[in-house]
Amino acid sequence: MSEINITLSAALPSLGSGIGGQPKMFFHDIVIEIEGLIKASVYAGFTDALDEMGIGTLGQNGFFDRLQHVRFNLLQGEFEIEI
Repeated sequence: MSEINITLSAALPSLGSGIGGQPKMFFHDIVIEIEGLIKASVYAGFTDALDEMGIGTLGQNGFFDRLQHVRFNLLQGEFEIEI
């Protein structure tokens, strides 16, 4: 989480559930901004259990539910949104 300046130990811990077991999750109030398009305050979950996969942000509610269309193309490294 150092890439986005999130200190996990300062957040509220919780246990998650998924295919990989029960990773420790941490929650922060943050602001997500895509410059010139959208700025949203959200309560977001983070984990370092998925660092090897390049994934650390958890969930969709609070940000993606504010958008008309969201598309991820992992093979091509693309992310597309429509507001």
